[in-house]
Amino acid sequence: MTAPGYSAGSQSPLLGRPGTQTTSPQTIGIGNYVPWRGEKAAALIMMLVACALASIIYVTFLLNFWRTGGWINFIVTTLMFIVATPMIWWIYFGLRHLTRNQPVSEMTGLALWFGYGVLNMPTGVPSKDPYADLQNVVIVLLFVVTTVGAILTIRLNQRLRNARPWTVTLALGACQFVLLNSALRFANFGISAYTASSNGRNVSQYTINTWFIFSSSGGAGLPLVPGLLILSIITSLAAVGLFLGMRSPYSKAFRITSVTTACLLVLYNLFVVIAYGLPTSGEFAYRPSDTGMEVMVIIIHGAVLIGSALAAVRHAHVTPPVGSGTYSPGAASAAGAQGMQSRFRQYGRPSQSPLRGGY
Repeated sequence: MTAPGYSAGSQSPLLGRPGTQTTSPQTIGIGNYVPWRGEKAAALIMMLVACALASIIYVTFLLNFWRTGGWINFIVTTLMFIVATPMIWWIYFGLRHLTRNQPVSEMTGLALWFGYGVLNMPTGVPSKDPYADLQNVVIVLLFVVTTVGAILTIRLNQRLRNARPWTVTLALGACQFVLLNSALRFANFGISAYTASSNGRNVSQYTINTWFIFSSSGGAGLPLVPGLLILSIITSLAAVGLFLGMRSPYSKAFRITSVTTACLLVLYNLFVVIAYGLPTSGEFAYRPSDTGMEVMVIIIHGAVLIGSALAAVRHAHVTPPVGSGTYSPGAASAAGAQGMQSRFRQYGRPSQSPLRGGY
């Protein structure tokens, strides 16, 4: 029995007897065991480092919101962090897929997300948060760590039994970015709506600006209802694209959905900046001189998102790999006698399997 999603190239040549040949570094071992070495071990380390960096963000969040020191407030603050920080869920699902020998695209989405955060750092009014500088350093480190993890998982995805090309992983990463951004915005809106209602304010005064950031500045952005509608549409398209990419990455529907999602997000951002400008007050406030920089961030990151989605379209002619039950063309011809041919057909020769891989 082989691990799901991996080549059976390292199985023993005789049934009921252990193999005597040396296992290649690219094979997966016997049964469901996948060696934790090389790129797979490095990808695991990157995910664990990302978890450690996320814990620093959690500590700063706790110091900002846990005021009274009671255990109830500690639990509530922790739950708020879990809800308002979808990054930890993306890392969890990435770890889950890695340990189950399944394709991983979560690290690509996280790398795109933190790349946006790094590009957007020079803009905005300086934060009053005493831990803002520490958080910025952590975000830069998370961008580096998740980018390395994305490269490693992209390479690992190409070694699966049903190999996933790097173009498909990039397109899925673009969908992951949109979903990550949407999850964060919905969580922030829920917390903001609860805070506003607790203080007797009307939530309808909120507007939605670039990247679907909710703002109470008034007027700078789309009205709440149309903004939520557009956010829901783009989020739904990203979810459909992710589902199609995982189920049928070579389908035309996946390519169209992923490209449409990225294009709609970029067009929305450009429209909001041109038509409404940027908020100058509230939690996410900008300086008047930040408009040009924000447009450049939208264009640069939008080009990355659209390019990631278009990569799958350009390489759509790649044929999906078949299962691992085939043999190399020279396997049968290498045997001279008919008896040797039947023996090879019965047991196969793992050293000549064209689909050796795994990690």
